[in-house]
Amino acid sequence: MKQKISKRAGYWQEQIQRAAEHPASIRSYCEANGIQRQAFYYWKKRLGNRGKLRPAASPFSKVEIISPIAIEKQAGRLPDPNWLAEFLLALGAAQ
Repeated sequence: MKQKISKRAGYWQEQIQRAAEHPASIRSYCEANGIQRQAFYYWKKRLGNRGKLRPAASPFSKVEIISPIAIEKQAGRLPDPNWLAEFLLALGAAQ
C-alpha cells in the first residue's frame, strides 16, 4: 500500500531530489533557490527516516558472478599455464 504524503513533504522531496542532481554543492543549490539550509537538512532527515525519499541512482557497478562451469568453458581461451610461467620468467630475466 502506497503512503500519501503531504504537499509540504512532496515539495521537500522534490527539492531534495533536485539538489542531489545539482552539479554543485547543497549550499549553492539552496542559495540559488532561496532555501534555508537548516530547513533543507531538517526535511532531508525527516523524509529519509520515514523512507519517503526516492532512492538515488547507485554509484556502484553491477557485478556478474561467473560459475565455475563457465570458467571451465573459457579455459580453452586462456594461455597454457606452462607457457605463461615461462613467459613471466623470461620477463623477469630481461629486467
